[in-house]
Amino acid sequence: METFQASDGLEIATGSDPTDALSFNLASALQELTIAPELFRIELDPDGADVFQQLTVTGELIDGTFIDVTEPIRGTVYSLADPTACSFGFEPGRVFGDLAGICAVTASIGGFSAEATGTVVGFTPGGLASIKIPGFANNVDVQGSLAYVAAGEAGLQVVDVSVPGEPVIVGAFDTPGNANDVKAVGTLAYIADGSAGLQIVDVSDPTAPVGVGAVDTPGDAHDPRYRAPSPMSPTGHPSEAARRD
Repeated sequence: METFQASDGLEIATGSDPTDALSFNLASALQELTIAPELFRIELDPDGADVFQQLTVTGELIDGTFIDVTEPIRGTVYSLADPTACSFGFEPGRVFGDLAGICAVTASIGGFSAEATGTVVGFTPGGLASIKIPGFANNVDVQGSLAYVAAGEAGLQVVDVSVPGEPVIVGAFDTPGNANDVKAVGTLAYIADGSAGLQIVDVSDPTAPVGVGAVDTPGDAHDPRYRAPSPMSPTGHPSEAARRD
């Protein structure tokens, strides 16, 4: 806390003893109390991290000087109109957002008070659009403006999502099995195709996907994993793997 030394004239005017630093009556020396910012906004973090607004309370004295009275040791008392929307932290003047709502803070010293009003905004994601997919949308992988959907018996469905509010199916590839999951890498889509193993599809032209390879994995393929080519790879080609039951 900053050290404040009132002038002898101010101490005499407020009835305190100029020779006693502890006798200064701040409440009687005030002519106005302000708080900043008066309006604030707290956006709640979707991951639950603490978010806060730091307030500063300033007192204007009758001799025209100003003093920071944010800390309670100055005699400042804080209160909240609605303690459900926000709460005070350990640091004086620090207000944390808790729930969406209005956070009204009052700081007072003696008969003087100042108010700050905050809006606590929650994180509420909402859907923009939807699209009916043939089969059953088991999983999706997005690359750029295209969404690759593993659509069960309907195989691979390619959806253009360049306009999020208006998705459009632009291509499809009917795999021999049941498309459980998909991983898109570059111009290839790796599809875990159930009993048909791993299917590799060229999607360089998303409107006309073409099957270029397959691996008959034991059991049912469910979860394709892509691993970049190793410097020690004799072929220099990426390796593909699919988790199986």
